[in-house]
Amino acid sequence: MIAIRTPGPADAERIAALMNALAESLGGEQVATAAEIAHWLRLTDVEFRVAEAAHGELVAYADVIERAERTRYWLDLREHPDRRQLGGARALLTAVEERAQERAAENALLRGTFSSADGALRELYEEAGFHLGRHHLEMGIELGGDLARPVWPQGISVRTFDAKDAERVHVAHMESFEDHWEHVHEPLTRWSQEHLVREDFDPSLWFLAQEAGEIAGLCLCRRHASGDPSIGYVEVLGVRRPWRKRGLGLGLLRHAFRVFRDRGMTRAALDVDAGSLTGAVQLYERAGMHIARRSETYEKPL
Repeated sequence: MIAIRTPGPADAERIAALMNALAESLGGEQVATAAEIAHWLRLTDVEFRVAEAAHGELVAYADVIERAERTRYWLDLREHPDRRQLGGARALLTAVEERAQERAAENALLRGTFSSADGALRELYEEAGFHLGRHHLEMGIELGGDLARPVWPQGISVRTFDAKDAERVHVAHMESFEDHWEHVHEPLTRWSQEHLVREDFDPSLWFLAQEAGEIAGLCLCRRHASGDPSIGYVEVLGVRRPWRKRGLGLGLLRHAFRVFRDRGMTRAALDVDAGSLTGAVQLYERAGMHIARRSETYEKPL
């Protein structure tokens, strides 16, 4: 018998354990700490659900975020690798779809993203009528040896984030991502909740490229969500349109890599849309990054 409920802060450690067990079973590494999950659970515009077995074992986890005026529902569904036979992911997928159908506007889509190595979850989505919509990549680089120095376009200077920059950085982030697949403008309050109100927020890892006082590009980084201190994570890399095609993105990336290494980190990682219209994958390859893992987004009309 599967019971579905909304998780609370006390569940963070068990959710992290489920996610890490799944990631390791698929040939990957740990992906989240309890502190990272606790941060997610505080996001007010995300709906969370867990599926439990009769004796309280955590079987599956799901979170759903509603976007684009109730036309896009983004699902993160994960199932414990040793408890798949209990049907927790199937129960959560059914519950999430029913909930989304109640709220959805016309022409809405439910989309779920998962590791390409998770054949069982792919089969579950396909049986439920979902089809492949997009591929995504996790890319990485070892930070040993000689790391290329950044070369900055004339007139560009780089500095780190200050609290008074929040509104301007938010604007630059949103503008630089306008060309990205399914980009949705986030209000400043939601953006701040996700990026600034975190226990591990480190403003010295947020790099801002400026010209004549204007933010031209940004590279917002942090320690990896897994808690592994050897991995630096590039969460956001963006260049505003007037400053593109000048090597600024590559410069910011190389700058971040060198700072990571100076902090004792040995690897860097990021996630990217495999079909990026801005040439992001090619940029990361020029910076020396390689594909570490793949994921897929499946979708279904509501």
